[in-house]
Amino acid sequence: MERWSNKTAVVTGASAGIGAAVCLSLANAGMQVVGLARRPELVEKLKQNITGKGAIYSRKCDVSSIVDIKAAFTWVDEKLGGTDVLINNAGVLYYPGFISDSCDKTITVEEISATIDINFKGLVICTKFAIASMNKRNFDGHIININSVAGHYIPSIAGYNVYPSTKHAVTAFTSSLLGELADSKHKIKVTSLSPGLVATDMAGKHVPEDIPMLQPSDVADAILYVLSTPPHVNIKENDIQEKTTTTSIPTTTKDQESRSEIDVINIMKECNESFRIQMSYLEQLNNSGSFPDETDKTPKCYIHCVLESSRVASEEGQFDAASAALVLTQLNDGYDTNELIDMAFQCTDRQEACKCERSYQFIKCIMEKQINKIENSK
Repeated sequence: MERWSNKTAVVTGASAGIGAAVCLSLANAGMQVVGLARRPELVEKLKQNITGKGAIYSRKCDVSSIVDIKAAFTWVDEKLGGTDVLINNAGVLYYPGFISDSCDKTITVEEISATIDINFKGLVICTKFAIASMNKRNFDGHIININSVAGHYIPSIAGYNVYPSTKHAVTAFTSSLLGELADSKHKIKVTSLSPGLVATDMAGKHVPEDIPMLQPSDVADAILYVLSTPPHVNIKENDIQEKTTTTSIPTTTKDQESRSEIDVINIMKECNESFRIQMSYLEQLNNSGSFPDETDKTPKCYIHCVLESSRVASEEGQFDAASAALVLTQLNDGYDTNELIDMAFQCTDRQEACKCERSYQFIKCIMEKQINKIENSK
């Protein structure tokens, strides 16, 4: 990082999460860091945690505003000599989709506009100003776009559509910009950094607590690594994930070992002792997606007993997608675990007041999705 000592880095979305961690890491590495945020007072608080020789400056900036972006980069040019490194980190995630049946509510027009403006348009415009600053000084800087694994595949989760669309746009923009710079013989580096799930306020509220996630400091460390590469080396894409996850929903949790020891068959037998239900009930649900008589509460409570005993359902009535997939794959080796986790994750938000009914509807939801998938593939 000696090359970047006393150089200026601009970080968007700097008030919390990844942005805050990056600001501190770069300042501790000796850089002059300008944190752009809608809440600059939070960037100011980062200064007290600096342990290196660098500095942090805060500027109020909403990256959905061209006026704000222009003012921020003009300030950097005038006060610090220009932008040497740009970390395009600002981003938002609104989970509701377009169809009310798939989520609790639908995404608003304002949320759609904000997602596109912040995640993509703002990133492109910030890049425009940063490159202009670098070119004016004939400086070979570095632009790092904080992308996402969602920018490289199509998630199948209902309602999760506008966000990955903007991240795919970031992937395309990064590649096309690299091509343009190469054709014009510029030596400015451009990197797309694509984290998996990161424990931030933005992502955390959409992910169960026991799903393993990266920490913001992990992403900051990856940025330090990318910046530390020699001038002749450019890392176009860096995909970083928590080691037990995939690009879809994580296939395991931090207590995976104990869960893998769940004896589902014995649990079913024990629950059967309480409810005297034929074990073929679950098989019938598996094959048809419904009970012969859905008004009968007893088999539904039997299913809740199985789910709670196998830790799929908590005492509070919440469901764990990874555990559900584990149980179902033990019952049927033909199931694809990753697909089941994806389906189960879409079915976890049950609202029925009765725990037995809630557990039944949870399993039925998963099975119906599996049956529909099989029928659609025929």
